[in-house]
Amino acid sequence: MVKGNSTVEGDSVTKGNTTFEKDVTVGGNSTSMAIVW
Repeated sequence: MVKGNSTVEGDSVTKGNTTFEKDVTVGGNSTSMAIVW
């Protein structure tokens, strides 16, 4: 999770929340969703 801090730098990614939803489809990326929560 600490490594995921890079997400903070890419705030622009937060704007595209829809992108995160697409990751959920992959299933393995579900971990990324947990970080958002």
